[in-house]
Amino acid sequence: MKILMILSVLCTMLTLIHAVCFIIKNELEINTDGLLVPQKCLDPFDKSEHAIRTSWNSSLCMRCKCYGATVSCCTRYSSSISTPPGCEATLDEQLCEYKIHRINDPEAPCEV
Repeated sequence: MKILMILSVLCTMLTLIHAVCFIIKNELEINTDGLLVPQKCLDPFDKSEHAIRTSWNSSLCMRCKCYGATVSCCTRYSSSISTPPGCEATLDEQLCEYKIHRINDPEAPCEV
């Protein structure tokens, strides 16, 4: 029982630390039989179109998946980051990772 409790706490912590996710409803269209069905998925950020049952990396460091009726997106980088005193973290949107540098000098990396 104790092990189960520890595993439950660890899983909850991993979810909170590693990603921020959300789910949105996909646009549905009426087909020739009069049924509401998804035809395509739209990226919620740049509105690019994607096929149903596919996944893609969005322009804002998000990993999105289309399930038909819904689209889910999660961050591709950790949402929790600690920095040493005198340093700050800036998200590199090209690499989708944080760069830790001196507060007054973005070119001076900090040791973590």
